[in-house]
Amino acid sequence: MQEVLKSTGVLSSEAPRTERVVDRVNIPYEQYAERLEPLLSAPYAEACSGVSRHNWLGAVFVSGAMYCTLLTRCWYKHFNGAKQRMNPQALIIGEPATGKGFAKSLDDQIMCAMREQDEEVRAQETRYKQEQKKRGTSSKAQKQDALVEPEGMIRYLPTKTSNNIFFRRLKRAKEVVDGEVMPMHLYMFDSELDSSISAQSGGAWIGKHDLELKAFHNELSGVDYANNDSINDILPIFWNSVTTGTQVSLYKKFTPRNINDGLCSRVCIFPMETARYQMIKKKNVDWEANESMKQWGYRFDKLHGELRSRSCG
Repeated sequence: MQEVLKSTGVLSSEAPRTERVVDRVNIPYEQYAERLEPLLSAPYAEACSGVSRHNWLGAVFVSGAMYCTLLTRCWYKHFNGAKQRMNPQALIIGEPATGKGFAKSLDDQIMCAMREQDEEVRAQETRYKQEQKKRGTSSKAQKQDALVEPEGMIRYLPTKTSNNIFFRRLKRAKEVVDGEVMPMHLYMFDSELDSSISAQSGGAWIGKHDLELKAFHNELSGVDYANNDSINDILPIFWNSVTTGTQVSLYKKFTPRNINDGLCSRVCIFPMETARYQMIKKKNVDWEANESMKQWGYRFDKLHGELRSRSCG
């Protein structure tokens, strides 16, 4: 039977070869660097300072997605005349020891402004849950006034966020900007694409592939469930993300079953130049560049209104 299968091509005596998911042979890394070099100014010059020349474009993708998220109170006029918000999703792909960790370093600096805003509300939620637990075990505590659940904004989310919590964060992320109620972008960073892929099989990530698709155009989504904890509402999806991973995880992310659903064309994917498992070179931390990126993050977080290009005057 084995010989018959081999003769028909169903079974091969050779071990299957692992093909490259992303072919880097024809990627003009140096051409990208040459075109970027005269354009790099603050804050993108600082973002590229700790990255090899051939991976500058990846640093621009990552830092750009983060700065666009902080510019959530801004909008630009699309060529069709409609107001458009900035909705990037960046995906950095590289083999082990290629230096993908630069994305985490950028997140540490640039997204400080958002994390600091979340701190107090997260502390309030922690105290609320602790008080709930106490009232469940203490008859004296049960006689106190009813607890009021904190309703402040939390926008920096971990990958393992349930859909119920996601919609709750989305519903509360609103501000009055220039006299208009504007939804604020939620944001996720994950250094391991495999983490989100593994979660797709159950629990936290179920249904978020659809939300990733709708986030690009801020399309509507929602839930209507019978349980009391459900956020029964229909909301526009404002959610940006930055993720790093390996070629294997990229292959798991985009499969033959979903490759044509549109998501792959809505994500900025940058395959890093391979280091072929070479030892990472020792680097000195540029504290000045780090502080500069952090301050740019705070500045962008305060901006609001229309973003006009130079051609618009």
